[in-house]
Amino acid sequence: MVRIAALALLFVQTAGVFAQDATIRVDRSDDGFLFSRTFYQGDRLIGTIGRGEIKDVVFQPDPNGRVILTERIYAVGIVERNFPIFMDNYNPGAFLELKYNDKQERTWKVTNYGVDVRNLKVNLEPQMQEKEISSEIVETPPGVKRTVKRSRTVEHSLSITDTTAGEIEKKVNFGVVSAAIRGRIESSRNAAYKQSETVEQFAEIDGSVLPRARVVWVERTMVGKAAVTINSVPTEMPFAFRESLELRVLPLAPANQANPGTIEIR
Repeated sequence: MVRIAALALLFVQTAGVFAQDATIRVDRSDDGFLFSRTFYQGDRLIGTIGRGEIKDVVFQPDPNGRVILTERIYAVGIVERNFPIFMDNYNPGAFLELKYNDKQERTWKVTNYGVDVRNLKVNLEPQMQEKEISSEIVETPPGVKRTVKRSRTVEHSLSITDTTAGEIEKKVNFGVVSAAIRGRIESSRNAAYKQSETVEQFAEIDGSVLPRARVVWVERTMVGKAAVTINSVPTEMPFAFRESLELRVLPLAPANQANPGTIEIR
């Protein structure tokens, strides 16, 4: 007879998903005017660009979906002027290119680089994948009952399982999409996973029934696909999420009997 139970299994809510910064690349290479151009988001100065310079200005997008930046010009004899810049329907990680010419005319366009998780969809496979990650032999004399306790740490890591998507992962802030996928998983499972946790379980073994046994840790992994937008392109991202560990006891033939099904101990 074998009975397995978990003594402790603790969860902590993971951090929420934070918005990515957006970037403006200001190109004054063709701007012949001597004054500087400064950019504000509200009352906060986010960048100053001089004549002939090309600089990136980083700012935090408005979570309501509209960004208003103010450009101010400072020069002798010129009154400060404000130029609102509107970025509607930006994605997190938006990149705005702002270009001037020698007539003080400007043009801009917004390109949505990075990953957009606002409309993230996650589809999970109905069955988890299982893999043995450790094994040991336990011998119990007939007439004896014993309790075997084991503990192990599981890392609740999420990884991309497709090589193409893996290349994309290197180009974007994967922490954002990973946190979003984890959030969807937690919602569907009504659970919260911290980054790692130590799981302690025990097995009760009756030597009269199971004199030789293999005690194994089995890793259970969720697999699925996430639909996200990366660099303005809808992208399918296959992933695997290490969900849990389970202690199991498997029968093993006595040492003097052949057992072709025995798995090598690691």
